[in-house]
Amino acid sequence: DFADIKNLIKESKKSQDNVRGIFEANNVKKRISESEKSISEPNFWKDKKNAQKILKEKKYLEEILNQYEKSTEEI
Repeated sequence: DFADIKNLIKESKKSQDNVRGIFEANNVKKRISESEKSISEPNFWKDKKNAQKILKEKKYLEEILNQYEKSTEEI
């Protein structure tokens, strides 16, 4: 009946969102890894402004990843 179809559509949407989230999480992980590589470079602190920008972005991305991982644990 209509309610069953509506529920199937809702569940399908959740599955699509989860798959999309996994790909986005992988991109975030990749960007964190790239940041860590930059941070480990010997000349990282020569450009302090850029170094601070990279550290700030890394922290932000880690927070996003942590929130995503917490939300998927709840599912």
